Amino acid sequence: GPPTVLLSREDEEELADGKTIMRVISNRPADESREGGARRLLMVRDVAAPKDVVLDRIGDFAAYPRMVKGCDACHVYKREGRPDGTEEVRCEY
Repeated sequence: GPPTVLLSREDEEELADGKTIMRVISNRPADESREGGARRLLMVRDVAAPKDVVLDRIGDFAAYPRMVKGCDACHVYKREGRPDGTEEVRCEY
């Protein structure tokens, strides 16, 4: 499910300085069903842009190699719409 985001005073100060907060919120080792394991990250950043522009950028997985430092490739292996209108997308980086 969605992570609970608790930001410290120091985190809030970092955001106010224009920095990004990033945390690993789960790190699963490799198993029989997935070769390389899985890692789930949480990133928080204040962005001065309309939310539709921000969400379009976040969902542009083909552009991740250009936009995300350390990402050489991004392959969507699952995309599933949900009854509530949200979408689950899983990628390999």
